[in-house]
Amino acid sequence: MKNPSNQILLACMVISLVTLSCQFLAPAENDRSTPVPEIESGKETAKPFLEGITDLFRQTSGQVNIGGVSPQGFTLLGQLGGSTQAVFVKGDLAFLGQGPRVAALDISHPDAPKWLGESEVLPGLVTGLEVIDRNAYAVTLYGGLTVLDIGNPAEIKKVGYVEPKVAGCEGILIDDNTAYMACNSAGLFIADIRDPRQPKTLFESSAPGGADFSVALVNNRIYIVNTTLHELEVFNVENPQKPVKVGALPFSALPTAEQGTGSIASVRSCGKYLCLAAGQDGLVILDISQEDQPTMIGHLDTQSASGLVVEGDTVYLADDMDGVHIIDVTDPVNPAQVGQLPTAVGGWELTVKEHGERGLYLQDGRLWVTDPAFGLIIVDVADLAQPRLTGGYMTPLPDVLSDIRLDGKIAYVTGRYSGFRTVDISNPKKPAELFYDDERKNLNLQTPSGLQVRDGFAYIADMNYPFHIYDVSDPAKPVERGAVFDEKASDGAFDIVLNGSLAYLSGWGGPDAFYPGKGIWVVDIAHPDAPEAVNFIDTANERWILALAKNHLYALDGSMDRNYEGQKEPIALRVFDLADPQKPTEVRTIPLAEAQNLSPMDMTTDGSRLYIHILPATVLIFDLAEPDNPKRIAADSIPGGAPDIYIDGKYLYLGGSAVYDILKPDKPEFAGLLGNLQTWDLAVDKDLVYVITTYQGMYIFRFDEKK
Repeated sequence: MKNPSNQILLACMVISLVTLSCQFLAPAENDRSTPVPEIESGKETAKPFLEGITDLFRQTSGQVNIGGVSPQGFTLLGQLGGSTQAVFVKGDLAFLGQGPRVAALDISHPDAPKWLGESEVLPGLVTGLEVIDRNAYAVTLYGGLTVLDIGNPAEIKKVGYVEPKVAGCEGILIDDNTAYMACNSAGLFIADIRDPRQPKTLFESSAPGGADFSVALVNNRIYIVNTTLHELEVFNVENPQKPVKVGALPFSALPTAEQGTGSIASVRSCGKYLCLAAGQDGLVILDISQEDQPTMIGHLDTQSASGLVVEGDTVYLADDMDGVHIIDVTDPVNPAQVGQLPTAVGGWELTVKEHGERGLYLQDGRLWVTDPAFGLIIVDVADLAQPRLTGGYMTPLPDVLSDIRLDGKIAYVTGRYSGFRTVDISNPKKPAELFYDDERKNLNLQTPSGLQVRDGFAYIADMNYPFHIYDVSDPAKPVERGAVFDEKASDGAFDIVLNGSLAYLSGWGGPDAFYPGKGIWVVDIAHPDAPEAVNFIDTANERWILALAKNHLYALDGSMDRNYEGQKEPIALRVFDLADPQKPTEVRTIPLAEAQNLSPMDMTTDGSRLYIHILPATVLIFDLAEPDNPKRIAADSIPGGAPDIYIDGKYLYLGGSAVYDILKPDKPEFAGLLGNLQTWDLAVDKDLVYVITTYQGMYIFRFDEKK
């Protein structure tokens, strides 16, 4: 129902807000105590919500940690998949972050890895990973350092844990029983790991140090990428308990900084130099002969460098647009490319790295490259001049998952760049992915934006082309049956609902000589092999979220169309009569004063009421007794995190995180919290709740309803 690709920034803001909430609401024994601030509100929902949140953050060590918080009113049953950002290879084993877990792969046949086992669910996406002897050291997006016993890869066990006061870490390196971590927003965090079962904090800043994402160590100097201060910081760590900041290289010193602030994704030691994966500046090499004053001495341009690994005088650089560059840095002033494995449309590709550094590892002539949507990619680099793609491992349910629908014991899921997927949920404790299709369609990269499943078929709206249909009579082997591409309709679609033999699409795109641009498309799906666009309804604004009830179509404006007949109409709820289903007629427009242009929103219906969620904290409820004239019966002030809204009986789920009892629509009561999951959609089957997330795969909870 949503388009998460356009709301990633919002998700990042939500993370920050949750992190700040942790600081304000945590218990005194954790040295984070601050009185809960009073909220001036005339709404009766403010008090129960705060009581629920306050209880939530009063965690005990025995509770499961879901994105930095513990569920309230829910029990975690299972979790599947997620993106990979970190990898470490050791002999015939590869360990990688898979969403919020560390997974082990058998790579005795290195081009065809096999899954062996995984850890328990950790506090968020695994962002960094090191392995020493029989222990793995993992840092996570909402936690700190988790120590795992990997002696038996099929049964990875947590043995130790330590975190900074402001949890959330991104990068890690280990030297001489000391772990140095780049944390967000704690900054530099250092731990003693001589006893892996009892890691101890050696240093953390008394105040948040900024968003740190990557770290390198050379001669008692820590070099750490700080994206808050826009600089590469230098710390003297001769005494790890008392590191001292002694210098910095501002991003503005990078070659193309005049076009912006510059950026650094990753930093690594290159012998007596430092090598940076520096975004649009490609590979940047720093002279650190004056340790506290790094200076640039050479660089090699690429489009969007996001990660690197170094062996001797050779740098292996991953670029989101270009692929893998192999670069000789024997002469650091004039680095020279000796080989490249370029990406290609329809061939192997990388997705744009939006968060942190891209994890790479090199062993025995093979380069292991992580990707948030495409899993683990294996490149044979034995011949530096001719690297070649040899294999890979696809993590289940990766990237930003956008929609989920349930049908019996199968969950159907779409992801922003990870395509269409089916999951066996017959055992909620052990869900298993059955199928995925992430291939381009008509040369268009899949960017699903809406999903409906009915009578053995899955109907998918897509941002890059309007629509396609799968036969899912065998969920393990779906077959694409039909599609409507942009030469026969709009450029793409934001949402989809079904009405008998018709599908309604929220279309977008520019007008041309044959087809109008933004509007509501009517598609005949009576013959799944040959769906046909049969009508177009031109209406004001754009990016509509759709709902169907009582023979009426409801379209919620997602944003203003400032070019529509010279008008600048406010954001509104639009009502269409479906007396003739092929010719929806707009009969009413209801402006929504609470919504601004591009406000993150979502809408759903239970057939008798319409529910609209407008961030940051508004829920509007309309009664549909007169379907052509919805009556507003409540406007509740309820914090909800992400835009998603879902109704199940008397329970309203907001943002995939909080649930409210709305038996009395004007007086909702806080009923539970699942965790901090950056959720775009969920589905409910009796007491089971299936939550799909950003980078963390799918979580399955049991709702422990209070009778």
